[in-house]
Amino acid sequence: MSIRVYPGVKNPSHEISLSDGVRRWGLRLDGGPGAIQEIPMTPSTLNFTGGGSKFGDWEPGMSHIEQRTWEGGRGQEDFVEDPTRYYDAMNAWTITSGKVCPAPGWKFARGLRTSYAHLPGDIDWQPLIGDRRWLSVSFVVGADNFTIAQAYLWLRRAGSPGELSVSIYTDDDGAPGSLISGSGAGVSVEEIQDVVSQFYGFDLSACGNLSAGTCYHLVIAGAAGDSAANHWELGVDRSTLGGQASAEGTGWSEPSCPPYYRVVEARIRRRWHVFLYKEGLYAVDQSEDGQSSRLYLNGDRGVVTNAGSSSLTDSNKAWEADQWAGAWVLISEGTGVGQRLQISGNTNNTLLVDGWEITPDSSSEYVIFNTPGWQEISPTSGDCIDGMVTDTAVVEDEALLAQGMSTYILRMRWNPEAVPPAHEFADDGSNRADLLFPHIDSVNGEQLWRVKQNRSRVSRAAIPDWGTTYTYQSDIVVGSKSEPINNICAHNGKLYAFKTDGRYQINTDDSAEKTVGEIGFIPSSNNGEALLSQGLFVYFSWGGYALQRLYDSGYSVELSSIGPDQKGGLPAGRGGRIRALAGYPNGILAAVDAGRENISSVLVRPEGNYGWHEIFRAWEPGAQVNNLFWQQVGDARPRLWISVGGELVYQEWPLGGDNPLADPEFDYQHEAVLISSTIDMGAARLPKFFKEFNTLSANLSGGVKIELDYQVDGQVGSDAWIWAGSYAGTREETLPIGEGNARKIRLRLRLQTNDRRVPPVVEATVLEGFARTPLKYQWNLQVKIGDCQPDLSGGGPDQDPDALLSWLKAAAGSARAVEMRSIWEQLDGKLVIIEPPSLLRSFTNNLLGYWGGSVSITLREC
Repeated sequence: MSIRVYPGVKNPSHEISLSDGVRRWGLRLDGGPGAIQEIPMTPSTLNFTGGGSKFGDWEPGMSHIEQRTWEGGRGQEDFVEDPTRYYDAMNAWTITSGKVCPAPGWKFARGLRTSYAHLPGDIDWQPLIGDRRWLSVSFVVGADNFTIAQAYLWLRRAGSPGELSVSIYTDDDGAPGSLISGSGAGVSVEEIQDVVSQFYGFDLSACGNLSAGTCYHLVIAGAAGDSAANHWELGVDRSTLGGQASAEGTGWSEPSCPPYYRVVEARIRRRWHVFLYKEGLYAVDQSEDGQSSRLYLNGDRGVVTNAGSSSLTDSNKAWEADQWAGAWVLISEGTGVGQRLQISGNTNNTLLVDGWEITPDSSSEYVIFNTPGWQEISPTSGDCIDGMVTDTAVVEDEALLAQGMSTYILRMRWNPEAVPPAHEFADDGSNRADLLFPHIDSVNGEQLWRVKQNRSRVSRAAIPDWGTTYTYQSDIVVGSKSEPINNICAHNGKLYAFKTDGRYQINTDDSAEKTVGEIGFIPSSNNGEALLSQGLFVYFSWGGYALQRLYDSGYSVELSSIGPDQKGGLPAGRGGRIRALAGYPNGILAAVDAGRENISSVLVRPEGNYGWHEIFRAWEPGAQVNNLFWQQVGDARPRLWISVGGELVYQEWPLGGDNPLADPEFDYQHEAVLISSTIDMGAARLPKFFKEFNTLSANLSGGVKIELDYQVDGQVGSDAWIWAGSYAGTREETLPIGEGNARKIRLRLRLQTNDRRVPPVVEATVLEGFARTPLKYQWNLQVKIGDCQPDLSGGGPDQDPDALLSWLKAAAGSARAVEMRSIWEQLDGKLVIIEPPSLLRSFTNNLLGYWGGSVSITLREC
């Protein structure tokens, strides 16, 4: 028979037809249109991935996606993998369980590079519009001419401003006078595309030399067309009135809050080696251009002339007034040894402290430490630093500076008996080395090992008295001479050399052998370049980007990759080789050197935590992080010294553990950024409505606030962010998002403070929204069947009921869909699954073998 079923058919044979591609069956509804019921397959198409959660508001119909800690670390793309982790962060402290706050504020060391600066401090933001569209701050060049290269400012954008300009002016009776030719530099929104604050450098090298003893003005100007909605903002110091302002660059008003700034000479590409000798902190530079290194002492040291109950005098000094205020003093030898007190102030030769338990006397030596100030102590006569220092070592009463294979090792000691007390230097005969490493073994006792890297040789010497040259034993060849030695360390009482092709043990019988039972090395000049022996493990850089952890029990060796390259790794433009490692009491720190084009950083991995947390990020591309040193002395805050961009910067870490919020005098960075993992509610393909984002926070008021940005769908992973608003009031606060028909979202919190002692703190976040499952329907049909039954048009007979019933049962038992056609457009052309039919027989004719009845059929939309 002919089955005619489709929308608009003039004389349909049936209301519904079903086809498996082989047979087509027409269905007559038992009672017409009222015999078909159309209902959704589920009561609701909402998809939930969580209830109200601990901090959710339990709003019906909403998922509450909560994060209560970030201690799992960075680098996670997908939130559902681990709710303790996040995608990325900058200047954020995420180590403490259940808290996010800004990281320790980073600061530049002073005395290592000619510069003039005024830096945070508390930081507020001044829009460059109106009568303060121009701002100026003055500085006076010191005793020598100054060849300016760059001026750095704390800068951020609001909206889409015009070009900002930075220039150097002469002085005219305390105000900016004439523009120095060639001094202009600018920046536009094309260079700074984000609203996060930056320590941005402006090229002023065309200015040439600035004259010694002369006052100059650093002048910053916003664009004339900028407005309250579109402008640049400068980080300024509200605590003082040391700057000037103008609406048009003339008629300067005074006073005004000065912008924070730093002007510097050309960058020296160098690596700093920091070491501790006799309680004093020292640093020596290693420049890439091969210039002779220079040696510096942090703070000062000397011998006490006399002391009072709250003072210490050294008549050999000529300090500036209050030069050491805020630093610490340690009695390192003699009466009162071990005492450490913070310095409240100083005169030209006297330190003022809170009070000694044991008053020092003329037998006492002291060290000033925990200060940003460094002084050069390079020898200027006699045996000097004649080459480029490649490594340092401290043994017994002296420090040694290796200067490569072309220059003698230089020895240094502090001699308190000299008049006046002084550092003394002497070449170590004709001995040379690339690396130096002191090591005590059970056979030879304390020895100093030297490494000739490219010759793949090591040798050892006993420690002689000052004035007697080291006598080294015969060289030991370590592996192939064609593979250089990258580094050397001791672990479990054994000495190891790391080469490009593996780890070698240096034996007490003056032989070397490659250790066995290890996973083979992929040859790389980075293998062991960064090396740290701490606790049960040896950590070493590997392969140009990875970090390996080695456990050697003496019976077996286990090697595992634990670096920040794991999981999502570091984003494009921030990856690089692990250049240096440092241990701290609760974990390890890694310097990621991203090269001359990208952004370098320092990451921390706390003990017992398998995630990495970025604790410092370089301020610009090419400022390479290439060394680290952890300094911890008594009750003073620990300091992390970072060799970056040819500079030394430092962070003070919290007292007593990994929780800065328990340290009331702690200094925080003024802005931190936290970027969440991508949230798709565990259903990447489902459309979603992201309603709002709630934060549970602390300390928000005035200039302490949190800004919320987000990305959806194709924006995720880009530089484009949508601003959602500010959290600046109550402890629990909600900002609307209102993004519908989106598949995924990524959120960014910008934690900002204008008080370095009051951090914004995030304790929990809740994203509220829902997902929609695909909208699918089912149809419940009551179908009339029977022998000799006419079709809908009056023709006939209709299909054999036994054949139809058998086909329906077979279709219900198979894993296949059938096509449904209908005279109603919204039912036509659907792929459906047939559920097992139910039958109600209404008549039978045993004589003719006829029967008929009604079949209940459920069709579910695919």
